[in-house]
Amino acid sequence: MTDRFLAPDATNPRYITTVDAVLAAALTAPPAGSSIAPASSQLLLYTLDGISEVLEWNNEGAAADEFACIWLAFTRWLRTTGAPVSDNVPFALDRPIDALPLMSSSAHQEASVVDILNTGQMQLLSKSSVRHVNSPSVLIWSTAFGLLPVEDYQTVTKLSSHTCALTHGDSRTVLSAMCVALLVRSMASATSDASVEFAVRELRDWLANYSNADFAAQATSVLALVDQALAARNEPLTVEHLRQKFEDARTASQMLAAALYLLLHVERTIAETSTPEDIFNEFLSDVSEIDAALTGNDQQLLYHLVAILLAAAYPTPMTAISNVSEQAHEAIDLLSANWRKQLGIA
Repeated sequence: MTDRFLAPDATNPRYITTVDAVLAAALTAPPAGSSIAPASSQLLLYTLDGISEVLEWNNEGAAADEFACIWLAFTRWLRTTGAPVSDNVPFALDRPIDALPLMSSSAHQEASVVDILNTGQMQLLSKSSVRHVNSPSVLIWSTAFGLLPVEDYQTVTKLSSHTCALTHGDSRTVLSAMCVALLVRSMASATSDASVEFAVRELRDWLANYSNADFAAQATSVLALVDQALAARNEPLTVEHLRQKFEDARTASQMLAAALYLLLHVERTIAETSTPEDIFNEFLSDVSEIDAALTGNDQQLLYHLVAILLAAAYPTPMTAISNVSEQAHEAIDLLSANWRKQLGIA
């Protein structure tokens, strides 16, 4: 595969629909979930806002450090949502997103994320004090990088890996963060509804040929999980099957593979109907129940990851069914409008 992970076309009307659908999916309330925005979904919006700030500086003719802008966006999230903030955390000027009611509180803040941000030290991929952190929450905000309409996909892997390292230093987790960004990019580059299986196989090809020595062992491990998801795509969808293959999906790589298993399963059903909205509603309701049974918690990270990836593949029907609050719509409209402005999209 030579032309790997083609860039999304920002001039195609489907592109901005995909951006809106991904944000809506991240903020979609599960059937039995809380109306308070999950911390991981808020951090997806703050990641996009950090990238937007970089573009704002660039459009004004000034250079900006991408990772510093994103890190400072994360510290603004810390302050805005009411989490404890230490004196070590540097001050960052408010931006419009900070004033949104949606950001005044959050559900399921992860202690390790709050703790590392409170050190006031920006973690680096090459020098990290959080190499033990492998939770899957980072997969949610890593999807933002797949929306970037940049020509070189390696820009996406660089941004997603270094941003992951700000809060999650485990090597397999960093690689999994790159994987979800590439999956979104693969599906966002389509001009019509995308093939999930094509995107997964494109990712598999990339993992099989991954040449970075620092992540060689991790690539082999994640590749094995992706292969399991592909091999099981025609098997019955049960919690037992998921647990046998991906345990309780408590790590980032396990959750990535579990999400692929679920998406590959529903894609077969979608191909057989002319009304995918009905299937999506039923499927996402099932995923919410599977998430709780598999992971044993109410964070609903698997649910939101599946919803985001499904939105990247099928943006129009997903936008139509998203159970999004008025406050969430306000946040989506704000971020999407600024994103279009910085990219020069009418």
